[in-house]
Amino acid sequence: METGHGMARVELYEAFAVSAGGGNPAGVVLDARELSDREMLTVAREVGASETAFVTDGDAPHTYRIRYFSPEVEVPFCGHATIATAIALAEHHGDDEMVMLTAAGRVPVRIDHRTDGPHASFTSVPPTITAPSDDVVADALTALRWAPEDLDPRFPAVVSDAGSRHLVLAVATRDRLARLDYDFDALRAVLTGLGAMTAQLFWYASPREIHTRNPFPVGGVVEDPATGSAAAALGGYLRHLGMAHPGDRLVVHQGTDMGRPSEIGVEIGTPEDGITVSRRAVRVEPARRLEHAGRFDAGTSAHYVEHLRRADLSVGTYSIPAGAADGQQPHREDEIYVVTAGGATLWTPTGSIPAPTGAVLFVPAGLPHRFVDVTEDFATLVVFGPAEGTRA
Repeated sequence: METGHGMARVELYEAFAVSAGGGNPAGVVLDARELSDREMLTVAREVGASETAFVTDGDAPHTYRIRYFSPEVEVPFCGHATIATAIALAEHHGDDEMVMLTAAGRVPVRIDHRTDGPHASFTSVPPTITAPSDDVVADALTALRWAPEDLDPRFPAVVSDAGSRHLVLAVATRDRLARLDYDFDALRAVLTGLGAMTAQLFWYASPREIHTRNPFPVGGVVEDPATGSAAAALGGYLRHLGMAHPGDRLVVHQGTDMGRPSEIGVEIGTPEDGITVSRRAVRVEPARRLEHAGRFDAGTSAHYVEHLRRADLSVGTYSIPAGAADGQQPHREDEIYVVTAGGATLWTPTGSIPAPTGAVLFVPAGLPHRFVDVTEDFATLVVFGPAEGTRA
């Protein structure tokens, strides 16, 4: 990706994914020494993930400074990008234990090598819990289009901070959580007033199973499919209430209602310690040309849509719900583009691919992409996966 200092190499990982196309995509730049703040924000916007992490050397061996940018703002700490960065460092440098120097503090990280690949775990800074005013809670409910009776009375509203601040609200039923439909600008105003990054909305299924959703309008993101910092904040909140105790382990399920299922492991530490968050991150498969396009069979599960584009239009990975504010929603399925007329270049964070007439291009779920250098008569046929034979 071009910056004022040359190319920034971006790698993309899906963190906390249950399966391919799940989890939360995170961009990782392992050498950000030459990048300015503006260039980091520009790269984060181009990548389009909820956060991109930028890494430089720290003050000791196996210690790294890391900054996190959403498409709109820098955030002090990001859990899923920490997991992704740790696994990227393990793959590139062989680090199994490391310390991340973040704006929120020192965050130790450990890598465990398992049969399904490396897993990473970080321990957050010790969480702090504060109570928002009744007026703030009322404004949040209005923004969420919830009524007071939609909340679970066992769990008072709080702001929990385990590196990033989150407004934590417990919903009474799984169905109410599934029907999330909120006012983007209004919720952003509430969270900004609190100095919070997201709203951590959860349904308490059991002491070991919790379902969450995580609007992130402050960062220009409609919803995160997996949020490690919010999971740590939630763990600290449950410990604060006495509903979780040191040594307890629980699983946070997130992204299910977005079509990007995610699982976040949470281990409760002592009150003096942070909360440990764990799971794996998998490198997103790059886009590529299908030289033998006849080898895949889309089958009956695929959908065909004709897209006609002018030279001044481009294609994004993200969709905007009707009537909603601009947001970042990763595409949920593999996509195959058949260029039927004209020509263009397929841009992705990990590289660009020429797209002349007749080209067949595979873009895996979760990979940000768009067409650039589009000719006036450019047209494609898009096959939305899954499509047999496209994945490596």
